[in-house]
Amino acid sequence: MKTRKEPLHTFPYPAFFLDYIRSDGKAASYFQHRHTYKELCKKVEKYHYPHDRADMASILKDINRPFLPETSLKERCNLLLDPDTVTLTTGQQTTLLGGTGLTLYKLISTIVLSERLSKDTSRNVLPVFWLADEDHDIEEISSVGYVHGEAFVNHTLQYNSDNVPHAVSNLKIPEEPFDTFLDAFFSSLPETDFTAALLKIVRDSYRKGTTYDEAFASLLSRLFAGYPILFAKSNHRKVKSFCKPVLSAAIAKATELKASLEEQTAVISKHYKQQATVTDSLLFYHDPEKGRLKLNQSNGQWSVDHGRIQWDQKELLDISEEKPWLLSPNVFLRPILQDYILPNVAYIGGPAEIAYHAQMATIYSFFDQKMPFLTGRLTATVIEPGTRRNMDRLPFHPTDYLTRLEDLEQTYLRNNDSKQVEECFSNWKNDLAKMNDEMADTRCFDDDGLKKQAGAMMRQFEKSMDKLQQKVLQGQRKKEETALNRISRVRQSLYPENQLQERKVAFLYYLNKYGVDFYSEWIEHFVQSEDPLFTNHFLIEPLSGKNE
Repeated sequence: MKTRKEPLHTFPYPAFFLDYIRSDGKAASYFQHRHTYKELCKKVEKYHYPHDRADMASILKDINRPFLPETSLKERCNLLLDPDTVTLTTGQQTTLLGGTGLTLYKLISTIVLSERLSKDTSRNVLPVFWLADEDHDIEEISSVGYVHGEAFVNHTLQYNSDNVPHAVSNLKIPEEPFDTFLDAFFSSLPETDFTAALLKIVRDSYRKGTTYDEAFASLLSRLFAGYPILFAKSNHRKVKSFCKPVLSAAIAKATELKASLEEQTAVISKHYKQQATVTDSLLFYHDPEKGRLKLNQSNGQWSVDHGRIQWDQKELLDISEEKPWLLSPNVFLRPILQDYILPNVAYIGGPAEIAYHAQMATIYSFFDQKMPFLTGRLTATVIEPGTRRNMDRLPFHPTDYLTRLEDLEQTYLRNNDSKQVEECFSNWKNDLAKMNDEMADTRCFDDDGLKKQAGAMMRQFEKSMDKLQQKVLQGQRKKEETALNRISRVRQSLYPENQLQERKVAFLYYLNKYGVDFYSEWIEHFVQSEDPLFTNHFLIEPLSGKNE
């Protein structure tokens, strides 16, 4: 593959993210570290895990047993027992068929950075993928799509959303609708040398009776079987029991936590757009009938579902002690749980995650924790061979295609206007008419009959010129139409539906076209990269593809 770096700020990422990655503006001041690789290495070297590693490793073994072969599981969990082992973590909601490119970009970033830090420090660094498994919006995770020509092809798994009261990840994949969905998705893809192998991996991952999180993690573990990945999550009874101190503190210090979050958010909002909304508490409650409900609190009184169920603070603290699995973290508490159970030195995230970590920077001390190092994930755009061929025939830079399609078309037409053809023929006709008038004044045409004959020939020639002009214009318009189609196809490929490719296109689309080990080549490349913290956007061109 070929790679090329482009400045991150030339792409539509939020201002906070860009400033933090560049260590520019106010963004860096909201964190407890500078965004440099040297600073990260220091963090790795100094880290000390304050809890029982045996308990932590046992819980991780339980979580990963459905996803990993026993030998790999034992080796990785034994590494967690070593005081010199730390983790780098990323995470994503458990999306259908693994979701879009950003899922793998997060995982690739974490694997690459783990390998580099293992070589550059004295510690064992393990990559961990945190399954964000407590969300309950089925519609968010049930579609996958890709670009075909100028169209975006979307496939949706139909699921009765009325039957989704709790975390989506706990739902079992509906067998018959899923088979129909999977057949439709793969039938719409071009059949390649890699299709059969990829389909087998998907079917093995999405076995009968599998839940969303099991299938999601199984798929990633199979695709990256050669790398020492572990999975973690919070919607697990042993995790909640391990994290009782965090849940209890979130209840006992709810008022102070809210005040701290509001104050930090107000400071950040003077310079940047607010990312996550601050609410009464950091917790949800798993109600057996109504599902996952927001916990509200005021003056030590707690309630859900508009006051349908109420507790005083002591009663809720008793629940956190006796049945902690009934409590669920919100966007601010999830990282606290994550860093409590794992020996975690850094989190690799996207723009939204970097921003809400800044909002919550001041609350780590309420849980006797320190914020991990935050760094951005790999950001990339895949330029396929067919797209590259079209781009080579057009006068635009890859980032130019971020412009509106109408503006791109107008720019092209201004530089390739049919008026140039009209002007050329008009000048030609004028020059001939002038020459004809000059000839008519000479002695060569002292006979009126000859003059009339010369005039008739001139008019016939002008008609021939008009026909030629129309043919040239038709050719020009056809060329312009072809070019405009190319512009539309390139733009849709690079920025489908006016969004960054990494947020729209299913990564399975690329695996089907370039092989199930397509992304392993990326890892090998980026381990050697001069940009260990991915401070640039990468344009990546596969060297070959099937059915181009």
